[in-house]
Amino acid sequence: AIPGIESLMTTTPPPPTSISNNANSNNIQTLAATTSAILTYLGLIINYDRPRGTLTLPDWQSSLIIQQSNVPNAGLGLFAARSLPRGT
Repeated sequence: AIPGIESLMTTTPPPPTSISNNANSNNIQTLAATTSAILTYLGLIINYDRPRGTLTLPDWQSSLIIQQSNVPNAGLGLFAARSLPRGT
């Protein structure tokens, strides 16, 4: 047997230092601030980033066309097939 091994196995770890307490406190504050910022951002997106108004075209099927966009990697786009009245 190794002499003195029992004393190593029964000792309790030292109490946390103030440095680790400050680090934990800073981590919690950072997490809280980040969570608050994310929730605020999502709330603003939900509230303000949505279409407003309506499209009032009596014959929208012949007024609008869907075709490939000229913008690189943009995919399809919605385009006016004819001149549209102001305010539509």
